[in-house]
Formats: sequence, C-alpha cells, structure tokens
Amino acid sequence: MDVSEKNRLSEILIALIRNLQADGQDWVDLARVGAPLAAAGVNYKAFGFSKLRPFLEQFQDVLDFRSETTEEKPPVFYARPKELTDAVPKACTAQKPPFEQGKSPLMALGYVPNLEKALENLSRKVAFDRDALERRMKEAYDQGELLYHEYDENGDPVQRPAFSRRTMCFALPTGLQDSDGAALYVQYSRKTQGWMGIYFNTEKQIFDRLNSYRIGALSFWNYAAANDFIVRLKERLLPGESWKYAKPAPNPLRKKTEYEILESYLRTVLFALLDENDRPESLNYGKIKFSQDHKYALFNTGLLSNYATDIRIVGEAYGRIDSESGTFLISNISNPEIVTGGKSTLARKGFDASAAEVDMVSFFKDVSQIVYDATVDVDTDNLEKLHHCIDEGIQRNRFPRDCVEQYRRGDLVGLTNKFKSAIEQAVKIARRNYKYVVPQYRVSAKGNKIQFLMPIYMPKDSFGGAPNFEKSPDFVLVLSESVLGKQKFYIPETVLELAWAYNNARVICKPDDTWLNPEKIEDIGEEEDFLSMD
Repeated sequence: MDVSEKNRLSEILIALIRNLQADGQDWVDLARVGAPLAAAGVNYKAFGFSKLRPFLEQFQDVLDFRSETTEEKPPVFYARPKELTDAVPKACTAQKPPFEQGKSPLMALGYVPNLEKALENLSRKVAFDRDALERRMKEAYDQGELLYHEYDENGDPVQRPAFSRRTMCFALPTGLQDSDGAALYVQYSRKTQGWMGIYFNTEKQIFDRLNSYRIGALSFWNYAAANDFIVRLKERLLPGESWKYAKPAPNPLRKKTEYEILESYLRTVLFALLDENDRPESLNYGKIKFSQDHKYALFNTGLLSNYATDIRIVGEAYGRIDSESGTFLISNISNPEIVTGGKSTLARKGFDASAAEVDMVSFFKDVSQIVYDATVDVDTDNLEKLHHCIDEGIQRNRFPRDCVEQYRRGDLVGLTNKFKSAIEQAVKIARRNYKYVVPQYRVSAKGNKIQFLMPIYMPKDSFGGAPNFEKSPDFVLVLSESVLGKQKFYIPETVLELAWAYNNARVICKPDDTWLNPEKIEDIGEEEDFLSMD
C-alpha cells in the first residue's frame, strides 16, 4: 500500500478503535475489530494478509499493541491508538474525532437522536441561523478549534490539548453566546454506542456536567462526593460481607468508587424502584416516598446497618408531575444522604408518617422463583443460543485455551459436546446442593427479570475428562425460565465473566462462597450489554 492509502486506512482504524473504546476499556481486543473493519469496507486479505493481526501490525506508527496470557487460555491481543505526538502522520486526522463526509456538520461527528429538540432548546437561549452555525462548526473543525475533556487519575475532569483514546467529550465553538455573554459550544459525548450528541452548553456547563458522578439515578456533585458517600455507607453496613473485588478493573476511563460491588448494587436497586414505583400492578409500587412538597425522595436500600436496622437514603428529587394521573414521576435523586436521625430527619424534610415504614425493594413474589429446579431440562438444542454462547463466547475470550484451540481446529461438534457435558455436570451438583445455581436480577433493554447463574467447568477432553473443581469456574452460564405447553424448561442465554455474574446475583442476596466469591474475583469493567442508566 502507498502512503496515501496507508493514511486513509490509519484514519479508519483509529476512528474504529476509538469507537470500540467507548465501552470504557482502554485496550481493545483484536477479536472485536474484524467485523466493524469489514463493515467499513476494508478487506485485509486484499492487501495480501491471511490474518487480521499481521495486517494491523503494519500500522504501528499510529497503534500500540500488547498481548495478555492467562492460565489455560490462549494469548489475547489488544490494540489502542498511540498517544498523539509529532510522530503521527500529519495527513492522518487522528488528532481529532472523525468527520463523516456527506453529512451536515451537526450530524457528521456522532449519532444525534435529538437534533430538532436540541435546536429548539438553543433557540430559547439565542437567535441563530442554522447555516451560519454549521459553517462555523466546520471552520472550527478544520482549524482544530475543539475542546477535549477526559478524567484524571482522581476521577476529575480535565481539559486536554488534543483528542486521545481517553477523551470523554469534545466540543466545537458555535459563534454564539448566551444571555450572559458566555460562548456556546456544541458538545458530543462518549457513550456505549460511540460518540453521541448534541448539547449546546457554555464551557462551565460542560465542565459541571462532566464533574458530576452518577450511580445510576443517584447524582453527586463530583467523584469525591460519590466515593465519600459509598465509603460512609460501607462503614455503616452489617459486617461480614466483602463489597469489593480482589482486583479492580484495569484502566477505566473513569475510576469507580472504592466499593464497586456496593455501587453496582445501589444502581440496580434504585433502577428497579424507579421502573416500578408508579405502576400499581408491580411489586415495588409506591416504594419511593416523597416529602409533601416533592422536594425530597426516600427509599429503602434493602441493606442492614451494624445495628441491624434498615438503611434508608434520602435526597433531592427531580422529576415531573404527570398531567393525566397527577403522579410525580421521578427521574433522579441528587445529593443523597444516609438517614441516621430516624423519624426526626424525615419530619424535618417534610415527610409524613408513612415514610418511616418505607419498604425494601422486592424482586420476586414467591421464594420458589429464585430457587433453581434441577429436575427441569436445559434446552441445549437451541441453535441460536448455542451460537451466542459458544461462537460469541470464544470471540469474547470466555472459554479456556484448550476450547479455543479446539474451536480453531474446526471441531465445533466436539466443543459443543463438552459444553453440554459441563451443563450436565452442573445439574448433577445442583441436585445435591440447591444453592449451587444462584439467581440473578437482570437489568436489560429487553426487560428486567429473574434468571439463574450456572457455574461451568469445561471438561478437559471430548470424553468428559474431569475439570478442576478446586479452581474458579471457566465462566458462568445464564439460564432463563420458559414454558412449552405446561412443561417448564431453561434456556441458555449467554456466558458471563464472574465479576458481572456476582454484581447481578448480589442484588437478590449474598451468594454462597462455593464458587462466586468476590475476594477471589478480578473486576474487568462494565458488562458489555448492561443497560446504561447514567
């Protein structure tokens, strides 16, 4: 390839890998690069390479590479864009976010689902001409007049001179000013799906937005306030439980609070309460209480204090009154605090007597819903689910090394038999220990529900050679309950890492330490398909 072609491909690769970094990981597994690269119209075999990795290694001037080897798993190769230096080819636009040609400037820098609403909001701040606005944006982009923000090692936002793999948001000047004379910028932020816009904010508003820290629908002024809250909450909990993993996730785009399991627990509990609070038929109807002026909201965490009393949280309520039902629909709780003063605290904030008895969140009507039935069949003949569990599990590096090598040899039948044998082994153990397969509360874009987590120890050969049960499972299989006629069965949905499984399981109850022990689990970051609530 000539210099011009290499520069063109460099731009594509850098933009593609940065989009993949939007899930919060610094290094991107090369197994995730192939599909989006093909979708971008790049066929590495056309350049004489039979494998993806040797092709990517031709771009070491703009990409860093590393490999990681863990016990019983094949090496995993990662890439990330280099930090920007003078060594980066000047023809490469890696120093700023990619601009999609053929689109208007407002739409060319990211996904914009709210364009008309954003422009309407801007019109309330200042009169403007859209054509002039977009000309100024393009001029600013071409001349490099962009603001870039990321988070430092303390979890605080900082402005940087250039676009990097850690950039959390970027903004371009619009040539407009608000009523106070402050310059307005058009802002795009990093989301799970990639870059998303748009908001029209001043520089201070951009900083304030980044500075806040959210634990789901709990909002804090900054990271320090959130971490202080989580630490104080942990100190008040009934002792005897670990709320952090043996090792935190590496290189997050923004650090989590000190007790990441507790943070995840609160996020999910409050999400369930918010989702069902105004639905009379739900288990959690009316379990968020409001002060009489709707200024404050109160909820029961479901946790016990070191005095074995309910731990409740109160904070400033943000929401709106539904015009039809007259119900207050809450969306967010800011500046939360732990209720330590009992009824006197609630009275001071304007709650009535019923708030003192606010009930904890419920995830099931009957205890039988969270007990795995080992006499019920697991449907291992579902081709779609087998593909998702095995093929995609291999691509995500969930399987041990010998299984990956077997898959690469083309022995899918043998690997499938091993997978089914591992499920049969787990069922045998579950018939003798009803707590072996644990329930989880799953938050999903498709709906929240109870599922089961089955530990999977893959046999060491195609004849069902015994795995090492003294070690942690290779991965966790998620099972959903379904019915055919009057017959109940379980569907294998996906395979999870242990850290994700523990977060989901802890919402319902503290799992047994037989195989799901947080003191032996390393966090790996946010779950890939977890519904974003921030």
